[in-house]
Amino acid sequence: VSALERFPLMTEPLIKKQLEGEPCLEVIGAGWGRTGTNSVKIALEKLLDGPCYHMFECAVRPDFQKWIDAYAGKPDWKRIF
Repeated sequence: VSALERFPLMTEPLIKKQLEGEPCLEVIGAGWGRTGTNSVKIALEKLLDGPCYHMFECAVRPDFQKWIDAYAGKPDWKRIF
């Protein structure tokens, strides 16, 4: 199934980047803690057949500095994605 078939509302430039192998962000699911964000993470991983990053992982992953840098206004998106 192509990206266009899976996500018919995606724009052409995003699909082109995805097909060229560039990493792209597909979904941002923002929510307050204890409101089902982990359930949404698990569902997105199944629906999109790929990893979904949840902020609780910052405590167990060594890459938390990348998110601190992004919050400080100096993100390195290639390292993050």
